[in-house]
Amino acid sequence: MVVIIGLLTAAGYWADKKLEFETPWLTLAGAMLGTVGVLYQLYTQIKNN
Repeated sequence: MVVIIGLLTAAGYWADKKLEFETPWLTLAGAMLGTVGVLYQLYTQIKNN
């Protein structure tokens, strides 16, 4: 779970640097997307058990 959040955050960071953004919007978007994805995965696993 931590790996998913880390990978999406790193991808956002890379995109921010590549596009030369001053604010880390894509880093934040990647972190949020990873967090939502992990929480959804956790919810479905708990619901099925």
